[in-house]
Amino acid sequence: MEASIAQRGSELDAHINQVGAYNEAQILQSGFGHQARINQFGSNNFALIEQQGASQTALIEQTGSDKSATVRQSGQLVDVLVRQYR
Repeated sequence: MEASIAQRGSELDAHINQVGAYNEAQILQSGFGHQARINQFGSNNFALIEQQGASQTALIEQTGSDKSATVRQSGQLVDVLVRQYR
C-alpha cells in the first residue's frame, strides 16, 4: 500500500484509509478550505484527488480490486463523489 498527502494553503483536511494489498492513493491540495477523503478496500486500486482553489470537497470510495479513479477540481465550491464497488 502506498499513500501520500501534499498540502499547501490553509484550512485543508485530507484522509486516506486503505485495507488490502497493492493500493495506491494520493491527495494534492492547494488553496483554502478543501476536504478530501479516499477509502480503499481490496487490492490493486488507484485513487488520486487534486484540488486547487477554494472550498472543494471530494470523496473516492473503492471496494473490490483493480479500480481506478481520478478527481481534479479547480475553482470554488465544487463537490465530487465517486463510488466504485465490485
